[in-house]
Order: sequence, then C-alpha cells, then structure tokens
Amino acid sequence: MSNLLIDNINIVGIVGSSRANSISSLAVQEVMNGCVGVGIDTQIIELHEIEFVDHPVKHMEHMDAYRLRQCIANSDALVLSCPEQNNSYSELFHQLFGIVSNTASLENKIVVCIGIGGNITIGGAYALIKMLETCQHLKAYPLSSSLFIPRDDVIMSHDGFVSFSKITYQRLQNLGHELIFRVRQAKIRAY
Repeated sequence: MSNLLIDNINIVGIVGSSRANSISSLAVQEVMNGCVGVGIDTQIIELHEIEFVDHPVKHMEHMDAYRLRQCIANSDALVLSCPEQNNSYSELFHQLFGIVSNTASLENKIVVCIGIGGNITIGGAYALIKMLETCQHLKAYPLSSSLFIPRDDVIMSHDGFVSFSKITYQRLQNLGHELIFRVRQAKIRAY
C-alpha cells in the first residue's frame, strides 16, 4: 500500500481574466501558496493565453483547447478565479466551460472558486454563484468555502503594484490548505 498522504497531488489554477498580472491571477497564486507540501504539484493557466478557435479540420479542436482539457482531466483539483462581467463569470470562463461540458473533465473534481467583484456592487458575488452552479452542473465538487473578493479588499499602490488586505491573503492561503486536505480525504475514501 502506498502512503496516500504523500502520493502526488496535482492542483491546476485557472485564471479567467483577459489581462496579464490580474487580480484574479494574484488570487490563484495565493491559493497555490497555501498548497504546499511533499508531492504537491501546482500549475497556473491564464485563459487569455489560450486559443479557443475552431480547428480547421471539422470536429477537431485547437491544440491549446485540447491541452487545457487534458490538463484539467489529469488534475486532482482546480482553483478557478475570474472577475465579474455583467453579473456573471468572464467570457473566457464561458469558453472554458464550453470545452469541458461535453466531456467528463470536471466530473468528481474538487474545485475552489474565487469571484472578483466591483467596489460596492454584488456582481462579483453573482460571478462566484454562477461558477459554483456551473461546476455543480458539470458534476464537480466546489468547496463551500469558495471566496468572493470585493474590489475594496484590493490594494493598489501608486506604482501599480496590486495586493490584498492581510485577512484576504490569509483566507486565500487557508483555501489552499483546505483544498489539499479535501483531496487527501477523497483519495483515502477512493482507496
């Protein structure tokens, strides 16, 4: 019998912002910072770098989309983060959920969702709720401790450096700890 506590755990973070170095990217990085330990592999995918276009050969998808789907299928858990767009998740997440909806890529995956919102609007909370609902519809297991981060929790310095309040950093890293704990629990139950 192998030691289930040190078997490799593969966590994939997916950022749904259309901008590089986004608040969503920073949030995923902080969750990944909480996913530390022996045998834990993490990877962050920025959806704005993925080509979702149709493949020129009928019924074939673009290689980026294929690799993304394979990466998701091979993961033990996902961290999804995106800004609110029109009271829902971003267009990039619409495309992501579109390519995984006809497969079992998300089925039985443990998922942390992070919605990033506006100053006083609840649009980011709507984005989070839509992500949670979509994950459940695709038979994933989103954690109830998934997080909404209002823009008020984001600190931007005059030189453009973005950070979070101390408590938000701690909450994001705690999500990483919880995610690893839940994955280990699931592996033990499956054994």
